[in-house]
Amino acid sequence: LPADQIGRAGLESVYDRDLRGTAGITKLEVDNLGRVIGNAGTVAPQTGNNLVTSIDARVQKVVEDNLAQAMSDARNTFDKVTNRNYEADSGAAVVMDVHTGRIIAMASAPTYDPNLWVGGISGKDYQSLTSKDSNFPLLNRAIQGQSAPGSTFKVVSTTAAVQAGYSLDGTYPCPKAMTIGGREFKNFESESFGSISLEKALEVSCDTVFYGLA
Repeated sequence: LPADQIGRAGLESVYDRDLRGTAGITKLEVDNLGRVIGNAGTVAPQTGNNLVTSIDARVQKVVEDNLAQAMSDARNTFDKVTNRNYEADSGAAVVMDVHTGRIIAMASAPTYDPNLWVGGISGKDYQSLTSKDSNFPLLNRAIQGQSAPGSTFKVVSTTAAVQAGYSLDGTYPCPKAMTIGGREFKNFESESFGSISLEKALEVSCDTVFYGLA
């Protein structure tokens, strides 16, 4: 119906039909002047289904607190590559059950108060959530961010490299960038480490070694 609020993203969008239920209907009899003269029947409303997520509120609180603390610590950490402190203006964290794939906790920063949308958001509040200075809190970086895999790729590629016979103690080239399949892949801040061992590459921001081995 025109007055309905419809899920636009996330769980609200995926499960909108299941959560919505069915609106009740009251049919009225009217005369030729539009005046109500009787009741022609009613259809009772039906509530929608309940949705129970796998989020653990206690773990969620820990994840949000630790993400905020990590960003705060990073902003006070000097970056030797850029010669300034890390900006650390956004981040995300996800805790997943490795056996079932269930999401136990998920956090994205910066965040916002969803209660701002209840009853319709004001123009001022919407502007504060979408302006460049806000760093776009409406973007859920845990599921919508489009970032390079970075160090998470090292776990898979290192395992595959060792199984293929590469030694952890061997040295491999780690240029600042590498082109594979017509696409350029770079280290963090485009830093070059020369020849480096796999063990050392796991400690520093050297991703090109693993792209090359893959």
